[in-house]
Amino acid sequence: FFFFSMNVFLRRKFSTAVVGEKILINYIKDSAAPVIKVDSEYPSWLPNICKKGPSKAALSKKFELEGTDAMSTYEIRRLKRLITLDQIKENNLSNIAEKG
Repeated sequence: FFFFSMNVFLRRKFSTAVVGEKILINYIKDSAAPVIKVDSEYPSWLPNICKKGPSKAALSKKFELEGTDAMSTYEIRRLKRLITLDQIKENNLSNIAEKG
């Protein structure tokens, strides 16, 4: 329910959905169909959930110029994750090249 209503919320300006309209998905037995709510009833973080995070290049530049003291925990973890993903991709490509 949460995932579906979130998508409806994020696409609302392009959708024909109306506040109070029932969403035609009912995955919980014997419960009422969920309805679209007014924007103010959704959590404030919900519109930000689909925004892209900072790129690896931007985070690397911030790390080099300012160090970890100027970075949030989220930024540090994201940079580490992006670096790890790049290393995995490089390993996969080198393994394919060796086999092929």
